[in-house]
Amino acid sequence: MKVTLDLPQEARILGCEPMRTPINANIDLWDESKPLLEDVSQYMRLVGKLIYLTFTRLDITYDVRLMSQFMHKPKEVH
Repeated sequence: MKVTLDLPQEARILGCEPMRTPINANIDLWDESKPLLEDVSQYMRLVGKLIYLTFTRLDITYDVRLMSQFMHKPKEVH
């Protein structure tokens, strides 16, 4: 699937090593003091493609749902 193959390159994670838990479980994602991302459109595009992938990859559904909650005001921590 072309979307799946293009995602790592577009997200600039091509060549990164996979991790079991890539995010700190104790991080406060709702912290309003964190700076917003400069390019919101790139985050929105990435989340949109990940939502599309959840139809065939149910194992990423929870993480994509969490990311999509911050789609309109993404911060660096997201």
